[in-house]
Amino acid sequence: MGNKFFSIFVVLILGSSAIIGACEKKPEKELSDAERAVSQAEQEGAAQYFPDEWNSLKSALEEAKSNIQQKKYKKAREQLISIIQDAISLKEKVVEKKKEEEQKKQEGEQAAPEQTTETNEGTTQQ
Repeated sequence: MGNKFFSIFVVLILGSSAIIGACEKKPEKELSDAERAVSQAEQEGAAQYFPDEWNSLKSALEEAKSNIQQKKYKKAREQLISIIQDAISLKEKVVEKKKEEEQKKQEGEQAAPEQTTETNEGTTQQ
């Protein structure tokens, strides 16, 4: 008799899980947010500065869209949240890389006039 109640309990739990899973909403907001975050990373230059990470991000977005089409909403939602975080992180890396390049460029421009002055001074002394 105890096994019968356990079996009924298991069936009820599995049935409830299936119903809850079937009622889960399509992650439209997460998809929109992920596409926006990926687009912003692209506009910042992610493909140029970090092509491997960019390609991985784009592949993950396509996989999440595929899961949405297959109605695997929970998995897609988790992927999209991760994609949003990764896209924001990638965009920040690109911004930082651009800042570093700009600093090196400015340092190079400042060093160039100093070298010219030194060269001119050396020439006049000879």
